[in-house]
Amino acid sequence: MADKYELKAILSAVDKMSPTLKAISQVARSTRKYLGDVGNAAGNLTSKIGLPFAMLSGVMGGFSLMGLKGAITGFAEMSNEIKDGAVMAGMSTRQFQQWKYVADQSDISAETLTASMGKLNRLIGDAAVGKNKDLAGLFHHLGIKTRDANGQLRSSIDLLPQISDAFVRNKNPVVQARLGMALFGKTWQELMPLLTEGSDSFADSMARYKQLKGFISQQDLDAGDALNKKFKDLSFVTKGFGYAIAKELIPTISPLVEQFIQWAAANKKVISAKV
Repeated sequence: MADKYELKAILSAVDKMSPTLKAISQVARSTRKYLGDVGNAAGNLTSKIGLPFAMLSGVMGGFSLMGLKGAITGFAEMSNEIKDGAVMAGMSTRQFQQWKYVADQSDISAETLTASMGKLNRLIGDAAVGKNKDLAGLFHHLGIKTRDANGQLRSSIDLLPQISDAFVRNKNPVVQARLGMALFGKTWQELMPLLTEGSDSFADSMARYKQLKGFISQQDLDAGDALNKKFKDLSFVTKGFGYAIAKELIPTISPLVEQFIQWAAANKKVISAKV
């Protein structure tokens, strides 16, 4: 009798869930159509660039739909990182792309570069108005001018090659530590692999970056950043979609779960004995 009751309850629950599951099925069909449209768009792209899809797939290492998704989201996130990083570091997006590449060669993260250059910009400003006389004296001692020919303050990224040369000249670790603390604070050691490269190494890396044609235009960065914001909106909306489905299923699933709990509790000894 109990088994019949349980079966009847399950069949009733499935019947109640049918309208919701049917709606989910309709969404799934729409999703498949959308993905088919994406596939067609990819085919159109290959025809535009003059490469057969099979050849393009081989060149790109079997660039699947998931790979395409990763590339698109990766570019959108990178665009956002470049734009935000440039603002925080006080650089143009073109400068930031160059220096990000240079920092990567020394295994320095974009976050470390951004934070360090932003902090040094603030310290340069303090030294210029007399709030940090020790740093102003240090710049004078190193022969680093903080103002250009027009009397404008130079940014941290403009001073970095000369600062790096100062680290290269002063091999004494105690002197390097003093310079690092004065210029970048307690996190100076994180930047040390870059600081000991020297301006010649920076110039070589930048020339290499130009040779590799790594620059992304401002227009493309703006488009990628806009897409990144849309992806965030999409994540917000899809979470809401999932919550809406869960809300509809809860009244049906919750009693089933409770019934299973009660059944398991009542038959615990029987189940243990059989196991």
